[in-house]
Amino acid sequence: MHDWKSEARNLLPWMIDLRRQFHAHPELGNQEQETAGRIEQVLDGLKIQHTRVCGTGIIATIQKGNPMVMLRSDIDALSIQEETNLPYASCNKDIMHACGHDLHMAALLGAARMLKEHEDWYTGSVRFVFQPDEEGDGGAKRMIAAGALDHVDAVFGLHCDPSLPEGTIGYKAGGFYAAAATFDVTVKGQGCHGAQPEKGSDSLYAAARMCCALKEMTKGTGENRQVVTIGTFQGGTVRNVIPSCVSFGGIIRVCSTQRRKQLMQEAEQKIQAIARELSVEADIQMHAGYPGVVNSSNETMLVAQTAQQLLGKEHCIKEETVMTTEDFGEYLLQRPGSFFHLGTGIGFGLHSPMFNPDENSLAIGAMMHAAIVEAYGKEHQK
Repeated sequence: MHDWKSEARNLLPWMIDLRRQFHAHPELGNQEQETAGRIEQVLDGLKIQHTRVCGTGIIATIQKGNPMVMLRSDIDALSIQEETNLPYASCNKDIMHACGHDLHMAALLGAARMLKEHEDWYTGSVRFVFQPDEEGDGGAKRMIAAGALDHVDAVFGLHCDPSLPEGTIGYKAGGFYAAAATFDVTVKGQGCHGAQPEKGSDSLYAAARMCCALKEMTKGTGENRQVVTIGTFQGGTVRNVIPSCVSFGGIIRVCSTQRRKQLMQEAEQKIQAIARELSVEADIQMHAGYPGVVNSSNETMLVAQTAQQLLGKEHCIKEETVMTTEDFGEYLLQRPGSFFHLGTGIGFGLHSPMFNPDENSLAIGAMMHAAIVEAYGKEHQK
């Protein structure tokens, strides 16, 4: 294997500067114009061909032979007011890179720089995808429609993880992230005086029963884990009046799209059974969201072996299934690949206004990307 470790560590100051530029100027999904422009400037400097798609997405390619490996970074920020007081803290009110996408971009650009500098001996092709709107409605589907996967043989991506120490990589074959489905329910009854409940139909009580029934669907461990969360509940304005309308909403998480479909049906059946029992109406709006992240075995083994060679076996951690969601799974529905975790140090968690990853992890991310491309190319040269 090429000495990507030394090269990545030499590039660390450059990547840190890039990461801080991204961090100071975060933008929400589909609004990442300044972010995309900064990425394009770096790619121009590296003489890597690129195309703007989907408004703020970028597809860049080092085009040579086969195979072609795709590496992806998300680029959008979150609606969070930063509280770190760092000198490079967000300049944009109520917007922050609190999920590490700034770090993802800088690490991928570091890998692009290294791979471009060594394209004379590497015979395969590399695609770099900078994807908007991962935090919102999901930009992966639109990037695929725009050609991100054209001629691609395998896909790889990373996400920083503050629960893992800096200098470590986390991996898992099979179901890694949850498939999700959101739901919004409006319960309609007949409002009445609280002293005479028999003269109405209690929508609030019915909604509460429905929420309890849904919550009780949470069970299991590992890839059999399923979680139902009720995150919103609105109803009533006066303590002694039974309201005629109540609404609530939440999300279902499970480790396969097939099981998600079953849980969506089961949830609707539970809600409607309670509605019939209590003589109310329930309007249910359900939407299947991200498909989950299901890593292919061979590509995940390649990630693990690469991490062990670069960092040592003790720094390569086999993880359990997590119930968070991530639209990288859209790419994995169409190509083999693996999504893995980059340890960024113990501290404040993702989506915290105090999130501040260890920037030394940038070197690990960049070297992993580059080494994965090399290792996959050696295994699959055509």
